[in-house]
Amino acid sequence: MPKLARLRYASVGHPNARMDDLTLDFLDAQGKPTDSTIWLRNGGGKSSILNLFFAIMRTGRREFLGGKADSKQRRLEDYILPNDRGVVVAEWELDVASDTLEFAREPGSFLTGVFYERRA
Repeated sequence: MPKLARLRYASVGHPNARMDDLTLDFLDAQGKPTDSTIWLRNGGGKSSILNLFFAIMRTGRREFLGGKADSKQRRLEDYILPNDRGVVVAEWELDVASDTLEFAREPGSFLTGVFYERRA
């Protein structure tokens, strides 16, 4: 199963939790993806980070998770400022194929992401 290695947010986020340029690195000391926890104060942007991450997977505007958070009716458009462009990118480490030779067992990586543009 692919493992999340990094997340990058550029010019996205609710105005109260804006991420102008944020890279979250989920690698251990050996450079391998590891389980991670995001610790932030209340209102620090945890929900924004997760909502925008899941918007990479479920790209339909009706499926945006932020609209269900804390009884708020936020839409994806609320996370991009007027006349702005934003990017959310995830870097994944792929599994090594079982038929790969032992000396060539370096896992590959894969990028997924979205580009948002909001015109006023």
